[in-house]
Amino acid sequence: MPNIIAYIMLFFWPMISWGFFRAFEIPKAVILTIVLGYLFLPVAPAIDMPLLPPLDKTFVPSLTALVFAWLRSSHQTTTDDISSRRAASISTTSAQLRADIATTTLEPWRKPRRKSRTNLMITLLCGLIFWGCWLTYSANTTPIDLPDETLPALRPYDAASMALSIAVQLLAFWVARAYLRTREAQTTLLRVFVFSALAYSCLALIELRLSPQLNNWIYGFFPHEWRQHLRNGGYRPIVFLSHGLRLGMFLTLGILSAALLARVSEKRIRTGWLAACLWLLIVLFLSKNLGAVLISMILLPVILFFSARMQIWVAVAISLLVLLYPIGRGAGYIPVERMVAAMEALSPERASSFSYRLDNEAILLEKANLKPLTGWGGYNRSRVFDEWGNDISTVDGQWILIIGTYGWIGFIGQFGLLCFPALLIWRMRKRLEVDLILTGSAVLLAGNLVDLIPNSSSVPPLWLMAGALWSQIDDRRVAFSGEAALRQETRRAEVAVRRKKIVPRRT
Repeated sequence: MPNIIAYIMLFFWPMISWGFFRAFEIPKAVILTIVLGYLFLPVAPAIDMPLLPPLDKTFVPSLTALVFAWLRSSHQTTTDDISSRRAASISTTSAQLRADIATTTLEPWRKPRRKSRTNLMITLLCGLIFWGCWLTYSANTTPIDLPDETLPALRPYDAASMALSIAVQLLAFWVARAYLRTREAQTTLLRVFVFSALAYSCLALIELRLSPQLNNWIYGFFPHEWRQHLRNGGYRPIVFLSHGLRLGMFLTLGILSAALLARVSEKRIRTGWLAACLWLLIVLFLSKNLGAVLISMILLPVILFFSARMQIWVAVAISLLVLLYPIGRGAGYIPVERMVAAMEALSPERASSFSYRLDNEAILLEKANLKPLTGWGGYNRSRVFDEWGNDISTVDGQWILIIGTYGWIGFIGQFGLLCFPALLIWRMRKRLEVDLILTGSAVLLAGNLVDLIPNSSSVPPLWLMAGALWSQIDDRRVAFSGEAALRQETRRAEVAVRRKKIVPRRT
């Protein structure tokens, strides 16, 4: 049971976030609000109000970032308009007014909305997600009878509830899509990942020595099962996240971000980023997260030594693997026996856990295939029960969770938002300004996608990265084609016409 400190942190986070927006520019404040909220807010407190999504550590930071970013950008727009009108009042002709407008520039987060193919693709994928919620309800209007209980049928309210929960999950994506458009914003995101991972590594070392007790000491509860955090005679740290596996993936994100910053930085500061990368790698080894260690060791050479062209090929290969994994798993193309044998060579204990997950994937996928397009919806309807009504399934992977609940329609919508950026960069690589920041960020996103196969780690930093990549692809494509200058000039002309009606012309 969380204590009062947990609720205080949750309710005071908007005030802390407002300090970020007062001290930094909008992109950096958005990143700090969402990333630090994910890392330091407690897991358990959730204020569940009628007709609204639960106020928890996922919803509060994303909503706070969205509202404060919108308020600050609107305030800056209003202030600039007033200043420009005052300056325009001393202009003698409308021609001089138009000349003044032509010399002004818009901030990156205040660019006018654009109609583009990437916007259309995002709209289609999001429409697929929310339309799929209604189809899921339509296909599950009858209850499921078990020996000891009855799983209820879905109602229109449940369709709205599913759509709302997905919308909350996508809030970080939309905030990043709106405010993390530039290369500088992407660099800031990488820096925040590194420095927050360094801070978290110190807390992880405390739990490695004293056991995972920080949640108990500060917030008064432990967020998961204790025995899952006992490994090889030691402890797996968890700090303030929901599971030690998520801590391992965040350390991996910090390692790869530090390597990427070392690759693109000047020689005089490169050593510092490499030292941070090495330190985080050591802490990751100590944290006993085999999957995160494997992802780090495979992708670290890609970040450090591969060219931008090779990096995007790696990101595309991983994204396609994640997209096609459910098909290969159902058709028997995935060599699960070889994977288990390889895992046994590393750790028999981990191999047993891995084999258990694969067995659960098989039975859950078999049931999901009974309703492949729409899924089974909530209330544990997608789980597998024996003849006595006992639940014999465990849902671990994010992909099987989505397919079982929302069907292939929901899977294509949600995983399309995560996997398509790498494919778009590859497709438009000759038209985009492709550099190591863009391709390296795609590799970082792909590395986190790999973890969605065995684990359900769809977290705000993942959606933050995806939204930033979508936005940068759109902006770089528009800039390359020359449409940005044309559209900005059109916008300036529209503003000039509007101000011409307001400011009287002097004779």
